[in-house]
Amino acid sequence: MVIGKLFASGDARTINYQLSTINYQLSTVNCQLSTVNYQLSTINCQLSTINC
Repeated sequence: MVIGKLFASGDARTINYQLSTINYQLSTVNCQLSTVNYQLSTINCQLSTINC
């Protein structure tokens, strides 16, 4: 099979490691965005209270 010949097992391990690293970084960014989203929701709630 052509695809099997394109990637040696070492290449597959390297790609897997890189994807794992990217996944970790994205998880970290996702957590930070969730925190910012929570803070913005809190501010929005406070502003709504002031406007009332």
